[in-house]
Amino acid sequence: MITTMSKKFTSPCKKIKTLKEFKVKSTDLIIVDGYLLKSKIISPSFLNHARVYVVKAGEELKELDAFAFHIKKMFKLIEGLSRENIRVLAIGGGSVGDFAGFLSMCIVTGK
Repeated sequence: MITTMSKKFTSPCKKIKTLKEFKVKSTDLIIVDGYLLKSKIISPSFLNHARVYVVKAGEELKELDAFAFHIKKMFKLIEGLSRENIRVLAIGGGSVGDFAGFLSMCIVTGK
């Protein structure tokens, strides 16, 4: 599943069918399942212009302790960007999408 979330979209969540539909920007935060990178399902060149955060998919990703660990790292990754310009792209299954959705709400409402 590929999901994008942004304050600028009329709908906060938009599903896209292929990565070709998505034009990567330097203000994008892409949260990607590490398995998909290892298996070469996603071309590394797609990720060249964005800020990329790799996670291990699974329900552990949604635990509060894990989220606190990840969110600190991701806020450093997007430091200096305007909240209005950041788009979050989740590439992976349900836990990655849930994680990215919660993260995007934290970004929109502030640190």
